[in-house]
Amino acid sequence: MTRQPTAALHVTDLAASIAFYTERLGFALGNPHPEADMAEVFNPLNPEGDVFLLAGPQAGDVLPHLGEPSIVLKPGQTIRFLREDMERVRARLAERGLAETELVESAWERTLSLADPDGYLITFALLKQLTPAETLARYAACPDELEAALADLPAHELDLRPTPDEWSIRQIVHHIADGDDLWSMALKAALARSGFLYSQEWYNTDNAIAEPLDYAGRAVEPSLALFRAHRAHITQLMQHLPGAWERFIFFRWPSNPAEEQITAGNIIRWQARHAEDHIEQICRVLRQHEH
Repeated sequence: MTRQPTAALHVTDLAASIAFYTERLGFALGNPHPEADMAEVFNPLNPEGDVFLLAGPQAGDVLPHLGEPSIVLKPGQTIRFLREDMERVRARLAERGLAETELVESAWERTLSLADPDGYLITFALLKQLTPAETLARYAACPDELEAALADLPAHELDLRPTPDEWSIRQIVHHIADGDDLWSMALKAALARSGFLYSQEWYNTDNAIAEPLDYAGRAVEPSLALFRAHRAHITQLMQHLPGAWERFIFFRWPSNPAEEQITAGNIIRWQARHAEDHIEQICRVLRQHEH
């Protein structure tokens, strides 16, 4: 294993979590940091990826131990691993006493999920091979889907949230629009100057901009309009320009000198999924608060 972890999970008992991931899930122990109450765990079938950090109750700041883009998850959030044979994964988990798994089919993927001892959702995913046209159609449909989810919603209900510590519907809407704004420029760079080195030095992957841009206090209408305009503009470019799907940028994450090649097609897939996942999140919040 050579890759630095990019995700960290705070756990209540480091030894118990290591045992769960290694003995029950079949992962391997990477670099231990016992003095810091941390340990790295990875998938032995993919030692260059699927690396994440377990941080016990005595662990301090985990960010210096993470690569970019980094994320510190909270219990209830999902950590994902790509797999090719869902039935084989399910059988192996059952052999290790993990029979309570949920297999779900969606438009994008087939997933197998279970919870770890601290309430993190472990999801194994098999991505479906949508055509570029199918993917772009889903990307283009998201503004209608978002506005339908918010239709006839009283203004005060935009501040509903699943728990006091999680984002409100209002904050999620601004996050969707800002994410699209951010990646639309990367998309245009790929389309206009394929092979160009692109970076976003001002942006942090921990969603820190939500506070200075006041996601919690702003009206959502301008963000909805921005989201719709970006999707229409990018959809036209992707349909109009020959070879658009394979044009690419070399992307440099903040605080990481390594360059990653990313195609326009991959950005379209990510952003389509990103918006759809958050729209479903909004729908779950509204269902939770139904009277």
